[in-house]
Amino acid sequence: MSFAGLTIERRNAAFSIKGVDLALVNALRRAIIAEIQTAAFCFDPETQSNTVDIKVNTSVLHNEFIGHRLSLIPVHLTENETLDVAEGRAQYEFSLQRKNDGGTPMDVTSGDFVGSLNGEPLSADVIARMFPRDPFTQDHILIIRLKSGSGGGDEEEIDATCQLRMGCGKDHSRWTPSSVCSLGNKIDDVKAAAALDEEVKKARAMNATEEEVDRIVHDFKCMGRHRCYLINEHGDPAEFLFKLRSECGLRPTYLVFNGLNILQERVQLLAKNIRDASAPDPAKVEPVTIEAYGNVPGMFQFTVANEDHTIGNLVQSLVYNQTIRAGGDNDLEYIGYNQPHPLENRICIRVKVNQESVQDVRQFLADCLARIVIDIKVIMTEWIEFSELSVAGIRDVEQFKMNYRTEFAAMDDVQANNAKVNKVNKVNKVNKVNKVNKVNKKEVNKKEVDKKVEVPPVDGQPNPIIVKVNKRSNKKDVPSASSPEKRKGPKKAADT
Repeated sequence: MSFAGLTIERRNAAFSIKGVDLALVNALRRAIIAEIQTAAFCFDPETQSNTVDIKVNTSVLHNEFIGHRLSLIPVHLTENETLDVAEGRAQYEFSLQRKNDGGTPMDVTSGDFVGSLNGEPLSADVIARMFPRDPFTQDHILIIRLKSGSGGGDEEEIDATCQLRMGCGKDHSRWTPSSVCSLGNKIDDVKAAAALDEEVKKARAMNATEEEVDRIVHDFKCMGRHRCYLINEHGDPAEFLFKLRSECGLRPTYLVFNGLNILQERVQLLAKNIRDASAPDPAKVEPVTIEAYGNVPGMFQFTVANEDHTIGNLVQSLVYNQTIRAGGDNDLEYIGYNQPHPLENRICIRVKVNQESVQDVRQFLADCLARIVIDIKVIMTEWIEFSELSVAGIRDVEQFKMNYRTEFAAMDDVQANNAKVNKVNKVNKVNKVNKVNKVNKKEVNKKEVDKKVEVPPVDGQPNPIIVKVNKRSNKKDVPSASSPEKRKGPKKAADT
């Protein structure tokens, strides 16, 4: 696979990716939207996870309304700052204290926050970076507008304290790191131009007016050309355009890395749980259970808890590609998945294996998933170099690079050792076969069986002759009965 055409403008990024299955690209999109952990204010007053405390509010908006507005304000932390919050090394606290004692309405915005890190005040520059202005309007995010008072103590006031909490987009939209995360098929311009010409020819053949032709061209450019995309040898989309806009301090290239990292970790965990899967037990809650499905020999169902379409479709497509579509061994005959209910975070993976060649379906499927993990890690390393994240100084990127080098160096050693052992075994096997063949050859040479072949009598007397039979050529060396020098019988008297 390969990446190309990376463009970054402010918090927007776009690039193309080819040589990879659609299921992986779509899983990446879903992981970025719903799975990446970010830091935000959490307003949930009914639970202990609430981090927004509204102490004073005399505005026209009630506390719940303001609390939700506060929780949806993105806080622009860098990648390493986000990791500090996630690991508990950083405690950020922000306060919003405003009172309108003037004669005109007062706008309270995200630029009015004052913050501290582990009890130490944050500078104005840091606050401005964490709550930036809109790049087009140059305004901060409006939270509330306080009315002016008459001077008799009826001034409107807001006093709130907010702390950061980690979460992901599937829990609440406040933690979604991006506002744009989409993919599309790369258009095949040659195919699209040919298709448009064909549509225009059909229209003109039916005596369409120029206005009607223009409408056909307009509709094709809006919708029809998107059906003319690049395809691979299997007829699937071959190249994709990926667009992304970050709404937090995490750069868009890091969001792609993080999304891929989440996918490989989830597939790796799934492989482990499948390897340890057991039969369903109502008294236990297992991450993965296995059971025979129906009366079809070799058909099994894995029920996976806490997973959804993101991993289900990814596993189905990539395992299918590396087994059934790739050809070779017919170990796997079918794989599919479904989510029994959209409100249940549970999927069922069904496989049908050749029981003559697959002894343990759990180990077989776990090995397939392990190969998917390796493929995703290779893609991650290519993305790190392509997007120049390797020089960004992000801690988890550096940690991944170190682990990758160690893991694949060990894997290379194992593969090299296996190759060496296989080579030695092959040489030993060849030597053993040659030795056996040599012994057999000697035995064959020694066992030139003498067979007695009865030949016609000579001069009325029986004449047994010993005949050598060469077993290798299966030819009989029989002396001619008319050869006097070879004949053992008495010499024939000279004719008188």
